Amino acid sequence: RFILFACAIVLISYLLAFLIAEKNNWDNRTKGAFVQGAYRGNYIIIGFAILENLFGNEVSVGMSLITAFIVPLFNTLAVINFTYYEPEYDKINYLEMIKGTIRNPLIIGILVALLFNYLNIKVPVTVNDTLFMIKGIAVPMALINIGSMFSLRTDLNERKPLVLAVLFKVVLFPLMFTIVAILFGFRGPSLGILFVLLASPTATVSFIMAKAMHSNDTLAAAIIVFSTAASFFTIFIGVSLLNALGFF
Repeated sequence: RFILFACAIVLISYLLAFLIAEKNNWDNRTKGAFVQGAYRGNYIIIGFAILENLFGNEVSVGMSLITAFIVPLFNTLAVINFTYYEPEYDKINYLEMIKGTIRNPLIIGILVALLFNYLNIKVPVTVNDTLFMIKGIAVPMALINIGSMFSLRTDLNERKPLVLAVLFKVVLFPLMFTIVAILFGFRGPSLGILFVLLASPTATVSFIMAKAMHSNDTLAAAIIVFSTAASFFTIFIGVSLLNALGFF
């Protein structure tokens, strides 16, 4: 029930962001960056640290369960989103969309990892240590790249999607779906995981995917920067309110 609810709110967030993009007269590159910026959160990097401080080891199982389902869902939706809004295509090519989803390196990596886990294949220590070191520099390198692309002087046409993406990502979606989660009876660590999943700022990897798939990478970078800055306040306020009201 917990996993299904988490997947459902991610899907609904994506669909709502998609509908908002479709109602605005933006170009496809802007629409693609907006949709991903509005629904895709930095749950693993930001969320894990917050949840461990809030609940300690009690929350580790729930975090791991959610990650196993949410990360593939995030990546699959991102590939579908950018393929749908591919600026080089005049009409939707559903076959190319399916191919792009299957061939995406993130999706392939997740499937290979699941296969290794299922077959109980042990990765050699040297390979594992090398990958661990690469993982350690991935986020700093992404942030450096984002910083090089970011500018306070955003284009007038990009200001509306920027503001809307940040507003939906760190304010409206967390508020709306946390209330729904409470009505569904979630409390304690489960509610905390759902709230942090929703309130986490836009994932840094969204910039990398936007750039790789010919979307509006400058808008994607701006959404990451502003949503991260805003989330410091919104997560603090949200956690304080939920704690004061006795929900965890």
